[in-house]
Amino acid sequence: SGPAMLTGTPGARDFSLRACFGVYYNRDQEEQSLQNLKDPPFMIISEGASSFGGSPSLANPFADVSGAGAMTNPFPYAPVKANAAIAWMNYLPLQLAAFAPSYDVPYTYNFNLNAQRALNSRLVAEVGYVGSVSRRLASWYEGDNITATGHAACVSDPMCTAYASRVHLLFPQYTAQPATVPGNPFGLPYGTPYYISVAEQNTEGASNYNALQASLIQAPAHGLEFTLAYTYAHALDDASGYESAVGREGRIRNYVPGFQYLNYGSSDFDARQRLSAAYVYNLPAPALAGANPALRAAFSGWGVGGLTVLQSGFPVQVYEPSDRSLWCDGYSYFGCPDAPETTSFHFARQNVRSAGNRYFDTAAFSSEPLGTFGNTPRNFFAGPGFNYTNLQLSKNLYFNADRSRYLQLRIEAFNAFNHANFANPSGNFLSGSFGQVTGVDHSADPNGDPSPGRDLQLAGKVNF
Repeated sequence: SGPAMLTGTPGARDFSLRACFGVYYNRDQEEQSLQNLKDPPFMIISEGASSFGGSPSLANPFADVSGAGAMTNPFPYAPVKANAAIAWMNYLPLQLAAFAPSYDVPYTYNFNLNAQRALNSRLVAEVGYVGSVSRRLASWYEGDNITATGHAACVSDPMCTAYASRVHLLFPQYTAQPATVPGNPFGLPYGTPYYISVAEQNTEGASNYNALQASLIQAPAHGLEFTLAYTYAHALDDASGYESAVGREGRIRNYVPGFQYLNYGSSDFDARQRLSAAYVYNLPAPALAGANPALRAAFSGWGVGGLTVLQSGFPVQVYEPSDRSLWCDGYSYFGCPDAPETTSFHFARQNVRSAGNRYFDTAAFSSEPLGTFGNTPRNFFAGPGFNYTNLQLSKNLYFNADRSRYLQLRIEAFNAFNHANFANPSGNFLSGSFGQVTGVDHSADPNGDPSPGRDLQLAGKVNF
């Protein structure tokens, strides 16, 4: 029941309303466990001659290939036995990664509500809301952090600010783990610290996704079939996966209390709007073919199809790989979450085809004052969008009268119009290419879209 415009002809079942809810649990990625390779019981990891700046030779990886130095082969390694004395000088100062006591199982709530309406026997319109909420996602924090008191002392200490990248080593009294090794074997001004970084892996990450999705689907009719889909969505989180949290993508998670709000923003994969159209049209044999078998074979079986996509860009990660905040230093297991200052959160976009290939006005950014974090939040603006079309032309050669068996020959063009879909600009404030677009987008999937340039391929398949 309901308005006929919405529900259709009474009794025809032209309208349907569906809802769904589910909760899902996930196992951790392999990456979290790999962070514990250097924890007790200790092991040795060697890069050979690379560890002293050389190039390993094939015959002896512990000697530089040009003869510029060599190191002793540390293998085979004899692990420490129970109750044996430990030569701590081989391990100090310690840099560890460990699982926090509160480590838990990640979970996600997925839910959707959608309505479908049959406009005729072959055309269906659909509109819906799709959402998800995730909690207990893998993340991390510094277990041997620089304390608030230590940070204030370091800011006012010219010697500490001069060696901002070595706070844990030279000023252990400013850290949460200030204990030093008896006898001060390294002879440092304030003693040799036991720890210079303890990466605690936890499950305190969170995310949410909300989307309006609409589509129009045409089943084959008079040779034409298509799907037209539009999505307006926003994905938000404080880290888009573990690799994102540890800064493999650029920006590092901020674990310092009072500044964690700088983590929350659009997901790395957030694409606010996407319009896609997939279409196939099988050309009818022209009337001039008549009943002539040769003409019908030549003119029938032709088809054209394609995929056209318009999409807004992915977020740009702006970061400053330095230790100016003095809340962190160069020994941090995963790095420091420094970010530059910006005078405007709505700065001008620039033409990437102009001199310098800049996508945005970099004059709006400056280095943050020493002892502070910059005010640039995570992923607060998006890079260039996508616009591409893939096309195909096919021809079926039939083997029998009912056309159930045939050979299909096809020519395909990916990014048929050779449109340049620019990659995101560099978000590294300290690099000379900050704000600069240096290439076109390359999908992680070799066969994925968009193709960096026009690609043509021939294909054939037998259907039987």
